Amino acid sequence: HPIHMLGDGSLRSTLEAEDANIAFASKLVKGLAPFPFGPKINVFMSSAASNSYVTKAKTKIKGGQVLPLKGGVDEEVLSEKDICVMVTPSTRSDYQIAEKLA
Repeated sequence: HPIHMLGDGSLRSTLEAEDANIAFASKLVKGLAPFPFGPKINVFMSSAASNSYVTKAKTKIKGGQVLPLKGGVDEEVLSEKDICVMVTPSTRSDYQIAEKLA
């Protein structure tokens, strides 16, 4: 699938973009978590993400906890030392949560 075809609105394009986002997040988490006793890494998936997308991310992303943003974030379980990664934020609520966590 040529790169210029990504984003053409087709299901194939959507799935390839999702796979690319998950692959990038996976590499990022792997690079951020070199030590077993380092900070906890939380990977937040957009509140608009489908269940299959979140499940795929949980399967592919190792070294970080994958959490959907549906329903918000329980800040009680987060530490100031945690690293938070937002994957494809797409709603106003997603961006507000990201701003609050920053």
